Amino acid sequence: MRKGQRTFAPKAKNAAQANLQKKLSAQLTAGTEKRLAARAGHLELLAGGKKDTKGDKEKEKEKTKAK
Repeated sequence: MRKGQRTFAPKAKNAAQANLQKKLSAQLTAGTEKRLAARAGHLELLAGGKKDTKGDKEKEKEKTKAK
């Protein structure tokens, strides 16, 4: 026997609220991952760590020199 659907689509009344909740929770998750990556920058599993930000700063310096 198969299991049913895990999440149910919101009714029309709550659709806008559910969409906003989904957006806000995604932003919260992204921010949390970014902060964790900044602390554990040596880990390559998380994007946005020390290695990534170092590369971004070097690219910006090259752009300013080119102008």
